[in-house]
Amino acid sequence: MPRSACMYVQPICQVHVRTAATAKQAWDNLHKVFDNKDIGRRVLLKRRSSRATLNNFSDMSAYVNEKLTVCQDQNELGCPLEGDEIAVTILAGLPEE
Repeated sequence: MPRSACMYVQPICQVHVRTAATAKQAWDNLHKVFDNKDIGRRVLLKRRSSRATLNNFSDMSAYVNEKLTVCQDQNELGCPLEGDEIAVTILAGLPEE
């Protein structure tokens, strides 16, 4: 890829696009690096979900938003939660009272 084209990419990412001959190759290289669908990503999402409790958020809306965001991220990874599982995930982080 021409050196001038690399100036539009963040310096930390230039190593991934510098050898690309086309914009498509550059995009594919970046996609491989940043489209993280491995087991590690799934574990991080599971931890993020289990650690998110209502006590960690300023209000119920922020808490539910975080839980739903994690559910959507899991869906994008190809491991979606079914209807009741989403409810259980949200309810599990609420205090008993």
